[in-house]
Amino acid sequence: MEKTRGRRRLKRVLITLAVPPLAPSTVDKDGTRAFDLRVQTGSTEFRPGVATPTWGFNGGHLGPTLRAERGEWVKVRVRNTLDEASSVHWHGMHLPVAMDRIQLSPGERRAVPGADRGREAAGAGASGP
Repeated sequence: MEKTRGRRRLKRVLITLAVPPLAPSTVDKDGTRAFDLRVQTGSTEFRPGVATPTWGFNGGHLGPTLRAERGEWVKVRVRNTLDEASSVHWHGMHLPVAMDRIQLSPGERRAVPGADRGREAAGAGASGP
């Protein structure tokens, strides 16, 4: 922290985060594009030499980019390997509100969105979590 005329000024630290890579996917027999995500712990160096405990999807922090074509049916299988509950919000996917945020207990596996409603079509520019 720097001092300026008796006031404290926070030093800004800019961190550049790369766009996450595309997640691998498969296409089921019925044409549904399927993704597998694992919520897990990790460790990331945001600053050189300083390890920070993190959570992520299929890696130490953030998660992969999920890409589907407009109108394509999508299923995401998620497994929470954390020791506590976690929630998932699907950034960029156009979904009914009830499917947008899911809660996963420790060790829980679930196919989302829409596992109990059948298949759901991907919206424009589908990506996330």
